[in-house]
Amino acid sequence: MISRVLTAKTWTPWVTGALTGLLAALCCVYGKTVLGASGGFITAASFAGKYLNMPWQDLLYFKFVKPPVISFQLIQFTGMILGSFTAAYLSSDFKLRLTPDEGMRGRSRSDIIKRWLTIFFCGILVEFGASIAGGCTSGLGISGIIQQSPAGFLFFAAAFAAAVPTALIMKRLR
Repeated sequence: MISRVLTAKTWTPWVTGALTGLLAALCCVYGKTVLGASGGFITAASFAGKYLNMPWQDLLYFKFVKPPVISFQLIQFTGMILGSFTAAYLSSDFKLRLTPDEGMRGRSRSDIIKRWLTIFFCGILVEFGASIAGGCTSGLGISGIIQQSPAGFLFFAAAFAAAVPTALIMKRLR
């Protein structure tokens, strides 16, 4: 039974949601910390700056706010990467793809490179915004609701209020 669950290509949202909630609660109760991954990206960049002698290592932010230390968020970040690859491997779904989606098939190499660079730099901007805000939106929603934070409930209400009509509009456009 467990091997069948672990090798499935998809899991039901009910199971993954319940497991995420359980993990978030365990982190709060036993780890005295909240579930959130955005700090792990920044800490990884801090380590890269230090050990690869990159120019950003001298920024005050990487010296005092996010120094290169092994933190819960860095361990969680590493676990997410290893867990993703493990899940893809166990479900026989691991493929190295250079084109982001079917819509890019048949496009020129420069179009694909532009798309990858755009995705990469947009990811950096999102991470930068999350670090300025003190965390990402999913962390606010999940960890905020676990802590009964009004901001967490407000965020999830706003996210669903925007997501449901957007999904309905997108479905009609297709």
